[in-house]
Amino acid sequence: MPEDFDDLLGGIGEGDEGAGMDDLLGGGGDDSGGDSALDDLLSQAGEASDSIDSEGLHAASFPHADEGESHHHDPAQMQELLSDVPVAIRVEFGRRKMKIRDILHLGPGKVVELDRSASDPVHIYCNNKLIGEGEIMVQKDESFCVRITKLYDANNH
Repeated sequence: MPEDFDDLLGGIGEGDEGAGMDDLLGGGGDDSGGDSALDDLLSQAGEASDSIDSEGLHAASFPHADEGESHHHDPAQMQELLSDVPVAIRVEFGRRKMKIRDILHLGPGKVVELDRSASDPVHIYCNNKLIGEGEIMVQKDESFCVRITKLYDANNH
């Protein structure tokens, strides 16, 4: 099998700075079997693909949808199947766009104002999709939590 693309081409067109496509493919203006270089190239490419098959690789085959078991699942089974899939939950207090020069001046003690007031609900995201609203709570151990006040349907209503 050729080691690289240049070996595969076998030096076609070497030294012909102004060679046209016909010259590169062996057509070069004469009618003495002008497709021989192209035939050689295609033959070498075929040999290269044959060697892939000889190395133990084969094409994948998949059963058709009408073969085998039915793919209809009970919603309860689907819920059970998906119940252990981890998702990322994010709670957003607010946002602020800033210029880089302002970010470079941030440091301990600086305050960044957000686009919401303290009484506004926070947004709750699941895998970056807005799913609801809530309010920030503080537990007895001083850790934060969120009380869900509204969950959105699939259309975020």
